[in-house]
Amino acid sequence: MEKKAFCLIQEKINNKDNNLVSISEMIKETNISRPVFRSLLSKMEKYNIAEIENKGVKGTYIRFL
Repeated sequence: MEKKAFCLIQEKINNKDNNLVSISEMIKETNISRPVFRSLLSKMEKYNIAEIENKGVKGTYIRFL
């Protein structure tokens, strides 16, 4: 499920001018649970794959390194 979530995040970021994504919208689209996204984002940050920053209502900022 994390691989599917990772591909979705990459797709969302590549289709936008900014790096903000809405985890809530992705959950609704895919039925992948919030803990899966949370675990994935944590691993991405831990292994220096991406910088992750919660922007509240605006979404989650993700910048791949």
